[in-house]
Amino acid sequence: TDIKRSQRAELIRELEEGESETKEQRSQLRSVDDQLRQTEIAANRLDVELDNLLRKLSEEYELSYELAKERYPVPEDVQETQNQVRELKRRISALGEVNLGAIEEYERVKERFTFLNDQKNDLIEAKTTLYHVIREMDEEMSKRFRTTFEAIRGHFVIVFAKLFGGGRADLIMVEPERVLDSGIDIVAQPPGKKLQNLQLLSGGERA
Repeated sequence: TDIKRSQRAELIRELEEGESETKEQRSQLRSVDDQLRQTEIAANRLDVELDNLLRKLSEEYELSYELAKERYPVPEDVQETQNQVRELKRRISALGEVNLGAIEEYERVKERFTFLNDQKNDLIEAKTTLYHVIREMDEEMSKRFRTTFEAIRGHFVIVFAKLFGGGRADLIMVEPERVLDSGIDIVAQPPGKKLQNLQLLSGGERA
């Protein structure tokens, strides 16, 4: 009947749609399988490359992955870092063979340097102490000289006036700001005479 034919046609259509969908799913499944195989191949290749890099890290740099990760962060510019590594390797190679006695020589030179450096520091400390003592002595000598000079100067004015029956005289420090290096001038004017300026002692003679 017409109803049965219509139902049959509907079933056939649904069956065809189901087969078409099944074909599409099978096609997608094959594509996923292909991608999975490619991923597995790439993963295997990366595993081999990783093993090679870990072995190289251990043999050439004597580092484990964990230690290298802890000590050295991932560089921002990998290519530039690789170029720097190659340049460093070239420089190391240019140094030639390693001198096995260099370590002992270094220790000997280091010990000698430490000894001499300690001696230098001791000398610097002694020099500083000596300069400090000299400075204190200069200050004390300058203080005593000023006191003595002023006392002599006061007596000189009085004695001069008594000896010459008048007039005026004085002792003048040439460089009052440098007491220990200063010369001393005598300014004297006996009665009826012109004022005279005589150098008593130079700094070197007085010293």
